[in-house]
Amino acid sequence: MEPLKLSLMAAMVATLTLMLMAERFRAARLFPVYRGWIWIGLGVMLVFVALANGWSLVISKDWLREHRLLHGEVLGTGGGIVVWYVFNTFVGYWYHGLQHRSSLAWRALHQVHHGVPRVDIPSALVAHPLDVIGWDGCCYPYIFSIHDFEPITGRVHQPPPVHQTFETNAFVVCSFVPRLYDYHPQAIPAPYNHSNIDSDEVIYYVDGDFMSRKNVTRGMITLHPAGIPHGPHPGAVEKSIGAKETKELAVMVDTFRPLMLTKQALDIENTNYIMSWAE
Repeated sequence: MEPLKLSLMAAMVATLTLMLMAERFRAARLFPVYRGWIWIGLGVMLVFVALANGWSLVISKDWLREHRLLHGEVLGTGGGIVVWYVFNTFVGYWYHGLQHRSSLAWRALHQVHHGVPRVDIPSALVAHPLDVIGWDGCCYPYIFSIHDFEPITGRVHQPPPVHQTFETNAFVVCSFVPRLYDYHPQAIPAPYNHSNIDSDEVIYYVDGDFMSRKNVTRGMITLHPAGIPHGPHPGAVEKSIGAKETKELAVMVDTFRPLMLTKQALDIENTNYIMSWAE
């Protein structure tokens, strides 16, 4: 093999190794542990390298030279690298955009790449085998407006599953919408204190007056990790007695695996929230 090609291959391997080491020891954010993930990523990478170079073992260089569309020898090695880089960058960008805009291309090929459990260096080439070369978002099986959700109400306080809207094998989504409170004469509308040992609870407060919380306003997000007891703020139970309805609008996501906090989330944390039950 030519010295230049060996040097380029060595540079690529060295760059990949340095990136893996940097991500391993100085990661910008933490992701859930996924056993064997790095080997899966490297294995897929090797498959793509084999696909990209294996054809040269089947088709002779003489045949390729005779049937080439352009004669690039005049560019030299350096010029060829520059032209290849520019061409590959723009074609890759347009092709990637097409994968997001076309529903068929997304479902048949590209969604595999965006369905990985971690977003890191090993996942960079995880993709469908035929997807060898940013529609933003994901392909949802259903579109359902929270304003069309009607929860179950009762004479006494109902458990959280009555608010459940969607369920996957990793999390559930619950919708808290305007509704009647419990209507038994002795009912206490405020939720009871509890400790969810199965899930981390994340609630996004969209609108309205949130009966069980004090000083929680529109746009706030709370996280109650699994096993941490929580419930109405002091005074919320007494305040709820006799109330007829709520106008609150909120979305809750309960995950079946622990959530990892990013640095960005910690930077905006309200450190006094944990002590709000002591007021």
